Amino acid sequence: MIPLSNLYLLGVLNSKLIWLFLTHLCPILGDPQRGGRLRLKTIYTRTIPIRQIDFTNLFEREAHAKIVRKVEEMLALQKQRARADRELDDARHSLAVRIRQLDEEIDALVYQLYELTEEEIRIVEGW
Repeated sequence: MIPLSNLYLLGVLNSKLIWLFLTHLCPILGDPQRGGRLRLKTIYTRTIPIRQIDFTNLFEREAHAKIVRKVEEMLALQKQRARADRELDDARHSLAVRIRQLDEEIDALVYQLYELTEEEIRIVEGW
């Protein structure tokens, strides 16, 4: 069995779908209106439904590869943005736009992989 890439796991764990799951499962520490954070204890995180990949299935193998590539690009852009914070506003803005776009693309791939319906996607997007 081929192991899942850590970058795949990073993409899935940071998707809106998994964060919605966690917000309904984990208690919130502090005031949610003032940036409270989730209590991510093992008792909660071990139940995260990580989608295993059947690498003999072309769709699943390609979805895994696409998520990995997008996460690699996201990490590179985040590094560029950290450097650009000291530079021009235009550079920061274009990086922020691409980062948001990549985030949406990763979410869309996760929705496909988890076989969400349009209605389920609207629920996830609206939380």
